[in-house]
Amino acid sequence: MDLDYAEKILFQAVLALVGEGILRSRLRAAAEYLRRLKAEDFPDDGLRARFSELGRKLTEKGSIQESVLAMSELEASQVAEEIVSIYADLANRDPLNLYHSTPAKEPGFH
Repeated sequence: MDLDYAEKILFQAVLALVGEGILRSRLRAAAEYLRRLKAEDFPDDGLRARFSELGRKLTEKGSIQESVLAMSELEASQVAEEIVSIYADLANRDPLNLYHSTPAKEPGFH
């Protein structure tokens, strides 16, 4: 498990979600980043299960594009929120930097 890698990819996905454009386009862009990850990249069963379910939703209709286009606005919004939630939970999993290669910075602006 490479926690740094999973966190970086999820962060890229989150950034894709906050750009301009319609939600479905941003969600498809975020999903393209997530394709680089697998459930084994996550540190515990809970996050692995959530990531697997997210992947199922993003490929339910075959491709990411077909699946996202088939989602209602509410479903797309919920999937986007889950991406952000998984990122936040993963980022908060390692407060002592046991799995990260570089020490965390002190809170505040740098």
